[in-house]
Amino acid sequence: MAIDKFLDYLHRERHYSDKTLRSYATDLEAFDRFVHEVYGIGIDAADTKLIRRWLVWLQSQGMQARTVNRKLTALRSYYKFQFKSGLRSDNPASSLKGVKIPKTRSVPLSEAEMRVLLDEFPFSDDFKGLRDKAVIQTFYETGMRRAELIGLTCADVDLSSRQIRIHGKGGKERLVPMLPDLAEILERYKAERDMEFGPFSPGMPFFVTDKGKKLYDMFVYRLINRYISIVSRKEKRSPHMIRHSFATHILNRGADLHTIKQLLGHSSLAATQHYLHSGLAELKKVYRNAHPRSKKR
Repeated sequence: MAIDKFLDYLHRERHYSDKTLRSYATDLEAFDRFVHEVYGIGIDAADTKLIRRWLVWLQSQGMQARTVNRKLTALRSYYKFQFKSGLRSDNPASSLKGVKIPKTRSVPLSEAEMRVLLDEFPFSDDFKGLRDKAVIQTFYETGMRRAELIGLTCADVDLSSRQIRIHGKGGKERLVPMLPDLAEILERYKAERDMEFGPFSPGMPFFVTDKGKKLYDMFVYRLINRYISIVSRKEKRSPHMIRHSFATHILNRGADLHTIKQLLGHSSLAATQHYLHSGLAELKKVYRNAHPRSKKR
């Protein structure tokens, strides 16, 4: 099947993550069902008009703009692959524009909120409490993505040299240093984990569930959401929000954009700057209050 060949290409040649591959498969199969049920054809026979009708139909069903755009991206990539493979003479999705998304500014957690959570919240000293605090602290002190944290193996966490090897997007790796307090909580967590489930080999996951299994997306999301709701009333309470907070806080403390880019594993400065609107706003405020010329107006 053509979809399977495309997904195999993304896996072998582009090194897409399993999560991304599942999303692409879901989106392409949904469009294939749509054109088959409504028009009696398959995805490979669809044209621009049918793709546009599907996108309009998705919006009429109340689907969010970001999700519709993600599905359009999947179709663009699929037909681009078909075109380059010589399986068709055009890309029927290339001329279609995505749904306009209203601009919203994401507000990171404050340093005070993170300080209350990591320094004042009474985490228990058992496996679950140490695991939960270690996960939150790892997110905040490294800025890694949720998938990157889930993918950490025991070999990736080098407590002796105090550094973590992170497997990022596109198969790219980066080394991030550990602060002493992060190394301490990870040591305590590791010791409790091994007491609970026995020693782990280097290739096994570093962070595990209450049953000793590898973490998964919803488990991590719920963990972070639950604890952030204790210290903040912000609507967004996800692992990504802690990543955003990490970048903003170290910018406010003087880190340069190139350093933040490396720590976050971004491929371009433009991606880094997207995270930092609130941090730049804080810097402007400090600058206005601190510069001697600002008081001569």
